[in-house]
Amino acid sequence: ELDQLSNGTFIYFDTETLGLTSEDDQITQLAYSIIKGGQKESATEGNLIARLTDETRRRFKDGTPENLQWKEKNANYSQSLIKKKQEKEEKYSLMLKRKEELELQQIEQLKNKDQFSAQEITAVITELKDLKKQIETAKREFQYLEKDIKLATVPEYILEYTGYDESKATMTEKELLANFLSIINQNPNSVLVAHNIGFDFRFVNGRSQLYGLPILEEGKKLKGLSSLIDEDEYYG
Repeated sequence: ELDQLSNGTFIYFDTETLGLTSEDDQITQLAYSIIKGGQKESATEGNLIARLTDETRRRFKDGTPENLQWKEKNANYSQSLIKKKQEKEEKYSLMLKRKEELELQQIEQLKNKDQFSAQEITAVITELKDLKKQIETAKREFQYLEKDIKLATVPEYILEYTGYDESKATMTEKELLANFLSIINQNPNSVLVAHNIGFDFRFVNGRSQLYGLPILEEGKKLKGLSSLIDEDEYYG
């Protein structure tokens, strides 16, 4: 069914943006890959990189209305992240303390095996194993939280995080969008595929409207491609 709807053409794409709202945050990059007839080896690929808008540049300058507005918009969110991190740090501290207790118990059991049952020894081993997994998960969560806190408090950090290099930018944001729309028009009836496509779809349309460009028509919402990317939705 998908091949019939798309004539076997799929356009995989991904946007990099400076935030979560298309009204305020520009698209900086849009990467795409056009695959026809399932021939991945002959895919047409590209990465469109836009120059920063004047509004974006002002956002990065302390004291400008755009900078103050950005900080105000993110204040509550950043505070909630900081609070969440503090709560997780408390739980993490308790986990480390419990890990230390279990390791001491394990040493004691090894020294005096005859004083402990096999069930007691196994219980300590199992709990310690599970706890180590929880600690590793907590470490990763800290990394994500620290990244999110920085993204919500340092405007220019998102450029570093997304690997943006303005020296490689060859077009305005409007030209980036026009180029992408042209790619779609050159491949009629193709199926657009993206991770969390609702976000990308909304952003492309939102920014296109700001520039007076045509918007993508949602068309038939296609599901059932979880084998490609879990929980995504695809639009034709």
